[in-house]
Amino acid sequence: MSAGRERAARFVAEARALLGTPWRHLGRNPAGVDCVGLLLLAGARAGLAVPDPPPYTRLPSGYALAEACAAIGRRVPLAEARPGDVLLFSDSLYPCHVGLRTERSGGVPHCLHARASSRAVVEEPLAFELADTLRRAYRHHALEG
Repeated sequence: MSAGRERAARFVAEARALLGTPWRHLGRNPAGVDCVGLLLLAGARAGLAVPDPPPYTRLPSGYALAEACAAIGRRVPLAEARPGDVLLFSDSLYPCHVGLRTERSGGVPHCLHARASSRAVVEEPLAFELADTLRRAYRHHALEG
């Protein structure tokens, strides 16, 4: 396994360690996280720097979230996304949610994310509304290779 894929596996493992953590808007610690907070906390635990966008509202507005994702690393085609890549979602005009690409059950694509409607960090198949609102994937610079 390449060093990049080993770091990606650690990123995923650290995010999975947060499954069930309560959802909290702008949360940045194990007491509660939002989608960005999950990436920040798991990234820090895995030794990966993940940029924190400026404070934001719960409603999509502007492109700060997309800019923060672009600062993480290189944009990759959705068909080439792999575990450890950051996924960007949009359910309106603006980007509004991020998650971490994972796999379960023999390579089935999943998304690990802090979901407001679930009130917790969850991992679920990348299907239905998640697949419909997925717009971009980004690979952290440290996960290349």
